[in-house]
Amino acid sequence: MIQIAALTVILGSASCVEANKGGGDQAQTVATQRSLDLPPVEFRKAMGEAGVQLIDVRTPGEVAQGRIANSKNIDWMSPDHEFAFDELDPNSPILLYCQAGGRSRQALEFLQGKGFKDVRHLDGGFGEWQSAGFPVER
Repeated sequence: MIQIAALTVILGSASCVEANKGGGDQAQTVATQRSLDLPPVEFRKAMGEAGVQLIDVRTPGEVAQGRIANSKNIDWMSPDHEFAFDELDPNSPILLYCQAGGRSRQALEFLQGKGFKDVRHLDGGFGEWQSAGFPVER
C-alpha cells in the first residue's frame, strides 16, 4: 500500500515537471487566464489605460444601486446584448464587471470568441470593488 502511494506521488510530480518542461502551453494558458481576472486594485489601474472601454454587464436595476463612474451598461441578461457588444471597438481594451464576477466572465469569453483581444474583468465583481472601498457613483 505504501509503495502504491509513493508511486502515485512520483508519477504526479513527473507529470507536473513534464507539463512545465515543454512549450509550457498549459502554464501559459493558466498565466493568461489569471491576467484576465483582475482584483479591484489592478482593475482600477487598468481603468487608466488609453482608450479603455469600461462595461457594466449588470441589469439596470443593479446599476441603479450604484456603479463605477464612466461605465457603460450592457445588460448581459438582455436578449439583445449581443448587438450592443457589436458596437464596442475590438481594437481597444475592454474592462467588464458585474455583481460577483460570473456574468462578466461569460461576457469576456463571448467577446474573446468574437475575436476581441484585450478583454479583462473584475474578479469578484462590483461587490469586491465596494469591499475594497473604491468609489461608487449613484
